[in-house]
Amino acid sequence: MALLDLKPKTESKEGGIIEGAKKLVYRLPGGNALFVFSIVIIVLVFSVYGGFWYYKKVLTDNIEEVSQKTLDLENERDKDEEKKIVGAEKKLENIKDILDSHVFSSKVFSFLEEFSNPQVSFSSFTFNAIGLQVELSGRAASYEVLAKQMVTFQNNSNINKVDVSGIQLSQEGGVEFEMEMGFKQELVK
Repeated sequence: MALLDLKPKTESKEGGIIEGAKKLVYRLPGGNALFVFSIVIIVLVFSVYGGFWYYKKVLTDNIEEVSQKTLDLENERDKDEEKKIVGAEKKLENIKDILDSHVFSSKVFSFLEEFSNPQVSFSSFTFNAIGLQVELSGRAASYEVLAKQMVTFQNNSNINKVDVSGIQLSQEGGVEFEMEMGFKQELVK
């Protein structure tokens, strides 16, 4: 009886049989290139997917970290102090509004000093800050000097109106008068 031999047998190049050798050859002309290209594409797709997954994980971790820092800062805030600061800021804004609308009457004196004729003297002065008006009483050396003073004030861009009344000769010499002037707001700001 013949023994059954289950070991594969292949032929060698010399023509002899080699026991236990396997002969697997997968060489198709052009067939291996398509297979390699497919494997490269699959590896590339998985690499890109893995890169995006990792990038998403990094971004998610950064968002969580920033959110935690924001919560920590929110908890560290002193809300009572913030309310005090906001209240102080509102008070400062109110003070600023008051100062912006404040009338500086000293600027009226400077104006009168600069634009008054040396031959005109004022004996009384009343300033109305709300109406931006000045009432003056005074004496000029002559009618001509008084007229020049009136023209000087009327031609000034800071004056709205000039009214002169009560003009009369003075017993000491010269001309006595009363004058009312209206100022523009820019002069006293």
